[in-house]
Amino acid sequence: MSIFYTDGMDNFSGIVISDLDNRAILKIVTAREYATQMSVIKNLKEKYNISIPQPTFSNKVKRNGLKISELQKICDIYGYDIVLRSKK
Repeated sequence: MSIFYTDGMDNFSGIVISDLDNRAILKIVTAREYATQMSVIKNLKEKYNISIPQPTFSNKVKRNGLKISELQKICDIYGYDIVLRSKK
């Protein structure tokens, strides 16, 4: 699985996340977008009406317990796609 992003000129590049845990994936997205865990939580509430207390969210990330649907929503908020493709 990879997170792909574009430079706006149809040049696609990405990061293979097959071997990464929730914390590493979240760190990639938040670092690229200058976001914090608190801003992720705030944006989840604003866009999807999902209310997750900060300690709960932090524990889910630490335990690698984010659901794929939660990760999809976080990626959507920050303009990323999760693409499943064959390794070939």
